[in-house]
Amino acid sequence: MREQEQNLISTCPFCRQPRSFPQEESVKETDLLKRIEVNDPIAMRNMGKERYYQGRIKDAFKYWGKGAALGEVGSHYELAVMYWEGEGGVEKDMKKGLFHMEKAAIGGHLAARYNLGTYNHNEGRMDRAVKHFIIAATLGCVDSIDLLKECYKTLRQCFVPIRLPWMLQRVHRENQ
Repeated sequence: MREQEQNLISTCPFCRQPRSFPQEESVKETDLLKRIEVNDPIAMRNMGKERYYQGRIKDAFKYWGKGAALGEVGSHYELAVMYWEGEGGVEKDMKKGLFHMEKAAIGGHLAARYNLGTYNHNEGRMDRAVKHFIIAATLGCVDSIDLLKECYKTLRQCFVPIRLPWMLQRVHRENQ
């Protein structure tokens, strides 16, 4: 407020350096590169996305690989998708894709958890699929609840109604 009234340069309240507002793309990229130099895994994931959208898939794969090596779950997820789809010169490898998808799911990535559930559902491993869908639904994935209904209809005899999680109890009541 005071800065606007007195035509002062806006500064950061912590370091008192002049604030920089909408930056040019080259400035954003140099900022990302600085963060990458100090092994910031989130910067590596973001640079991977930048490269992916620019059509430089191999560079994106390289940055996501570095981010995943540092434990960043978003990078694990992106690698898993690339391995599953065999995209951009990356050889299709379901085993590596599953490894990265599981790492992302363990780290709390919602889409990874949901995708593992659908993968297990399609492979016929309903017990594992249900576990993944329950976790994804608990994290807020609405689509998981719909697939839980389908799994419940398939495995109705296997469930013990007393032990059902809250969302399956609702499905159980609806289907009676």
